[in-house]
Amino acid sequence: MSMRNFAITLAGILFIIVGGFAFYNAWTYYTPATVFWLCYISMILNGLGILMRNPVLIKSQLYLLAIPDLIWGIDFFTYLLTGASLWGITDYFFLEGELLPKLITLQHLFTIPVLFCILLLMKQKSEGSWKLSIVQLTGFFILGRLLTDPIENVNCVYHGCGILFNTSPEVYPFIWFTLGILMIFLSRAVFIQCYRLFSRKVR
Repeated sequence: MSMRNFAITLAGILFIIVGGFAFYNAWTYYTPATVFWLCYISMILNGLGILMRNPVLIKSQLYLLAIPDLIWGIDFFTYLLTGASLWGITDYFFLEGELLPKLITLQHLFTIPVLFCILLLMKQKSEGSWKLSIVQLTGFFILGRLLTDPIENVNCVYHGCGILFNTSPEVYPFIWFTLGILMIFLSRAVFIQCYRLFSRKVR
């Protein structure tokens, strides 16, 4: 096995391990419904996509996660630097509590960079990853509404997370889907440009 294949395989295994700990974390420290957080399930899907050398599945997760993870990261580092978050998204991280949930949530900082590096090492084909992203977006909304409690607000399907996008319940689903689809296409556009730039250097 070449070093490139070894690195890809190792990354896939690590994603699945982190995903397993994320599920354990949800069941142990929160409620069973919190396993439906997109970032938790994506850990497993990322691992499977990497092990199967399936860039379509990997990119579908990248398109869904890139902007939410960017927002989380900005909020997190703002809190680190100033002692207060911008949007109230990462306040929970700095409260007293168990170590495992804090370690798991740090995946927001490394998931997208690692996925991008993995995709640079894989052969790319014409893709419809954005279609799979939209299907998953719809599925997560339906599952969130059917199987989770509004108090938990898994994937922000009932109202905005932190202080972001809090509006009337009647229009919120429309805002949620509109923003979700816009994030998918914006992430895709940025990925294509970054891939073209960095793939020349890698190869």
